Amino acid sequence: MTKFRSPALLVCRMTSLLVVFLLAGCDQPAKSSSGNSIVSKSAATEGWIRVVRGVNGGFCSAAAIGNGNDPRVKPTEDLTNLSVSCSDNKSDTAKDLQQYLTNANICYSTLRDLRKSWREVVVVRDPTAANPYHCLLGTITPNEFVSRTHYQ
Repeated sequence: MTKFRSPALLVCRMTSLLVVFLLAGCDQPAKSSSGNSIVSKSAATEGWIRVVRGVNGGFCSAAAIGNGNDPRVKPTEDLTNLSVSCSDNKSDTAKDLQQYLTNANICYSTLRDLRKSWREVVVVRDPTAANPYHCLLGTITPNEFVSRTHYQ
C-alpha cells in the first residue's frame, strides 16, 4: 500500500482551478486549468522526462517555488499545481522547454531525479496555446524540488 504523508492525501484533493493528481479509488476525472478532463495518458511517468520551472533573478529558492504554486505553499508543504514545462522527448533540452517561459532563469531536473526526493511526484501534461510544453507538478515540497534541481 502507498504511504501518504498526511491523511488528507487519502482523499481526492480538488481545487477550484484544477486537479493535479488522482488517487486510487477516485472515480471523478481530473480537470485541467482549462476545465478539460485530464485522461490518465496525460500523466507523465517516464523517468527521463525533463521538468523546467522558470524563476526570476536570484536562484532556485524553496520560497520562490512555493510562492509560484496556486495556492501558495510553505517550503515544507506539498505543491499541488506548480506550473512547469515538461517533455518526454529525449531530444528536447532544458533550453527548448525554457523558450515558452517569460523568466530569464530556470530550475530544471528530470522526473527520475525528483522522485529521489519523493517517489509520489506527479507531473500532468496541460498544454496551453502559449506553451505546448505546459505541465502541472504536485506532491513534492518546494524544499524537495529545489534539492533535486539545477539552476541555469
